Amino acid sequence: MNNTTKTVLKIDNLSICFDINGKKCHAIRDLNLTVNAGELVALVGESGCGKTLCASFSMGLGPQTASLEAGSILVNGQDMTQADDAAWNTIRGKDVSMIFQEPMTSLNPLMKVGRQIAENALNRGVPKAEAKNKALEMIRLAGLPDANRIYNCYPHQLSGGQRQRIMICLALINQPKLLIADEPTTALDVTIQAQVLEIIREMCTKTGTAVLIITHDLGVVSHLCDRTYVMYAGSIVESGPTAQIIQHPKHPYTKGLLACLPDISKKGQRLENIKHSVPPLEKRPEVGCIYANRCNECMDCCTQITPQRIAFGQREIACHKYTLDNLEE
Repeated sequence: MNNTTKTVLKIDNLSICFDINGKKCHAIRDLNLTVNAGELVALVGESGCGKTLCASFSMGLGPQTASLEAGSILVNGQDMTQADDAAWNTIRGKDVSMIFQEPMTSLNPLMKVGRQIAENALNRGVPKAEAKNKALEMIRLAGLPDANRIYNCYPHQLSGGQRQRIMICLALINQPKLLIADEPTTALDVTIQAQVLEIIREMCTKTGTAVLIITHDLGVVSHLCDRTYVMYAGSIVESGPTAQIIQHPKHPYTKGLLACLPDISKKGQRLENIKHSVPPLEKRPEVGCIYANRCNECMDCCTQITPQRIAFGQREIACHKYTLDNLEE
């Protein structure tokens, strides 16, 4: 895939808070993330780390109970930080689209799936006949057999994998600059997962759409994404080219995620796990490393000083273990 220097999503120092019993609690803190044209980028972390919240704000769909405390969000060069619904509606589907986690609840059960796809084009001023033809073409691109039959099916008449492919068609029919795929393989079996991810890659290559894939599984993105951001409890702890992160992880959290993956070399062994769980918002410390209470390599300074991001080569890491002197690509 040919990358260019044009940035389609740029998030700078983003901090998002919730008010919980009168206390300001950070769900996302000082988050930086970029997706360039033609790239497939992964945002990886456990449930509760803030990945979906980040995606929601990148679509202008953040919950009203959350407040954007600091930072900026630029979509295709347009600053959307303080944009209202009317402004977001001008770019949703055109510049940025999203595949949601659960296709059965995202599709209208009372409308044929082909019409749902076509309506996304109709909303952008495409004539009715052309919109139908575009919908049929998207269904074919998604690898679904007998496009005319699928076009006239209701969601309940399709399998989970087929419904997810319809969601991909809905998101890509207007050839957006950016596709955000939020856990696009949730509830699918392993074989179908691989097919859906390959379809996303192929269709986005053909349409020129950049992709931000949100997942909890580093294994899902290892052979798919160009770059990866590892997120823990609202903060990016490590980022860089996917191959480097998979082969040479630096942050203890990244190492822990990789150690949890099943592997043929671990046959007969108990899989490792990361102790404890992601802390709720109201119990996250304001200073120190957010991962300290789960880290096997925790030092005294980790609970007292917030680690700063260190850039080395194409990578960044936030961990007290490292300085520029002891980091190697």
